[in-house]
Amino acid sequence: MSAKFPRPDSCIISFSLIGGLVVFLTVLSLLNISLAQLGDIPYLISVASESKVIDSVLLTLGAGLNTVILLLIFGTPLAYVLARVNFRGKGFIEGLVDLPIMLPHTVAGILVYILFMRRGIIGEPLGTLGFVFEDAYPGIVAAMFFVSSPYSVL
Repeated sequence: MSAKFPRPDSCIISFSLIGGLVVFLTVLSLLNISLAQLGDIPYLISVASESKVIDSVLLTLGAGLNTVILLLIFGTPLAYVLARVNFRGKGFIEGLVDLPIMLPHTVAGILVYILFMRRGIIGEPLGTLGFVFEDAYPGIVAAMFFVSSPYSVL
């Protein structure tokens, strides 16, 4: 059996070339960084084995794991409801869930900071209970949670 594919028109071809340029530039930049670092393997190993680098990697992995656990607890029920139930305002809720994707990372960071800072709406009451988010591990998890929640829920 041979399947016949329709010949793509000039619009599809030109859009593919333009989109391919974006992908090519991304891959090219990654290769540039990688090849520059792989040019001096002993230096790369010495930098990667420094305690600050290892601590940073472990901090990131730990915060990411905690974020995934929180997303499983809080995001999965919301995802289930959005997938299974039709209700008034569902599109609005889905739009709110998508909001962190549309925001620039700087704006998202500022929003999370304002919300969880010592005088923030969430940060102040939790601060009285001993949870501090500014310059602390819970703040990293909160920022990761905010930015990755749309991917988990949708």
